Amino acid sequence: QATPDILRQQMGLIRQVIDTLGIPVVEMAGFEAEDCLATLATAARDDEVIIVTGDRDTYQLVKDPQVKVLYNRRGVSDYLLLDEAGVREKTGVTPEMYVQYAALRGDVSDNLPGVAGVGEKTAAKLINELGGIDGIYAHLDKTTPKVRESLRTSEEHVRRNVEAMTLVRTVPLEITPADIVWTPPDPAPVRELFGFLEFRSLIDRYFEAV
Repeated sequence: QATPDILRQQMGLIRQVIDTLGIPVVEMAGFEAEDCLATLATAARDDEVIIVTGDRDTYQLVKDPQVKVLYNRRGVSDYLLLDEAGVREKTGVTPEMYVQYAALRGDVSDNLPGVAGVGEKTAAKLINELGGIDGIYAHLDKTTPKVRESLRTSEEHVRRNVEAMTLVRTVPLEITPADIVWTPPDPAPVRELFGFLEFRSLIDRYFEAV
């Protein structure tokens, strides 16, 4: 669906706040934000990487011991730090197989339908026993009649889900992880902007934090 007008109207202010706080911005036309995260996380694997996000697609990037996901389950107060074992415990599959699992389960937030009658537990079971989407479709005879029929009629969009959910790790960014350094900004413009936006309760808290 189209971006709501009320959000579109606020984008200029959001940009202004980010610029005033000196927060580095990474973007590339034609790519999702998660693709930029995937590219930077892959490039920075010699260092410790923690991806802070509410998007489960980033589970595919987790790699011990370098890359972890700090998943915010609710707002900004409830986080879960996931390594490979954490992803497996939460989903039932390894990070390498997460896309295959998610393709079966579907993703309502991205408007990607899953296979009817195949929930998270069944998807994990199929992946682990039959070895991914190709293995599942090569061994449909090993599934129950009801699941078999659902899989057969859903194959086209399941394979499309795999393509859509696989993050791009080669976005041609003009910035490297080493370039992304935050420097505390000049306090005066921050106080002025926060005052204009009536973020009065945040002003002192922000400067105490930095």
